[in-house]
Order: sequence, then C-alpha cells, then structure tokens
Amino acid sequence: MEQILWIYQQDYNPDYPVVCFDERPCFLIGDKVEPISLQSGKVAKEHYAYEKKGSCALLAAIEPKTGKRIAELYTQRTMKEYTKFFQTLSLAYPKAKKIKVVQDNLNTHKSAFLRV
Repeated sequence: MEQILWIYQQDYNPDYPVVCFDERPCFLIGDKVEPISLQSGKVAKEHYAYEKKGSCALLAAIEPKTGKRIAELYTQRTMKEYTKFFQTLSLAYPKAKKIKVVQDNLNTHKSAFLRV
C-alpha cells in the first residue's frame, strides 16, 4: 500500500504516466414490462422487472493526475482481452518511456503478456 501511495504522490511526468486499471462485468438488460409513465406532481416510480440480454466486460484506465480516461467493452474478460486493452492503452501514450499501471491482482493480470 505504501508503494502505491508513493507512486500517487509523485509529480506528473508525461514520460512516466501513472494510470489506474480496473474491469467489471456489465449485465445488459432491457425493460420486460412497459415503464410507468411520469405524472406531473407525483413521485417517479420504477418497475423492477427486466429482461436479460447478455453481458459484457468493461475494461478501463484513468490517469488520476490528468483525468484522461480510456475504456473498452469486450464480450468476455480473459487474458486475450486484457492484452488487447493494454495494446490500446500503449497507443494512447506514444511518447511515454514507461506506463506505470496500478491494478488489483486478478487472475488475468499477467505481466508476461505485456512484455515487448
């Protein structure tokens, strides 16, 4: 934890950008019943029924010092998608000498796939 906090304390350096990476599953849903229409002067209501329409994986990175964000959707979350995302990430920083990535230790996060 101290190492991560130390990284965040460093001054911004475009040659060594610091980005935070995370991913999450997203469930694609649609209305199963007609939504309840709004009525003037009444509290808005929602119906809880929905229809499952599949899922996807959102992979995202944010650079805290600049607010720069990169996000991509994939049909699944495997090492293949992880590698593709990091290829896209590297293209977003063409002049960087090294991109410092802060991430959790999920099973798909293998540095061997990122070696050049």
